Amino acid sequence: MKDPEEIICYEYRGSKKRRHMSNGERAAQFAPFSALSGYEDAIGEEERLTLPCPVLEENEKEEINGKLVFLIQHKNRKAEFTYFAKDRIKDGGCFKTIEGSICKYDNLLSVIVLDNSFKLKTEDIISVKIEME
Repeated sequence: MKDPEEIICYEYRGSKKRRHMSNGERAAQFAPFSALSGYEDAIGEEERLTLPCPVLEENEKEEINGKLVFLIQHKNRKAEFTYFAKDRIKDGGCFKTIEGSICKYDNLLSVIVLDNSFKLKTEDIISVKIEME
């Protein structure tokens, strides 16, 4: 066996059996590895908060219905609708707001269609603010 000090002085000529790796290939060997693919996404989804669906009092429902009737009769009046959007994945949802004027009301489905083609179920509406002219 050779003395280690002698070996240090030798020049490395590379392997004759394998090709030389680029720096990028060498770096890839040490890249982070995730054994549980999708785990971070699952944790993020679990941490995401949703709110419970609110239950309106009868007088609040009547007030919203009255405003909707007014807006259906006056189609060019702009209003701000706050509604509860149900979450597709978890129980609950979040509150969203949209502005527009009512173009159409589908009595059978209880859906209003706004001037921007947005469809909104009347049961999801939490509040309506009518813009004054």
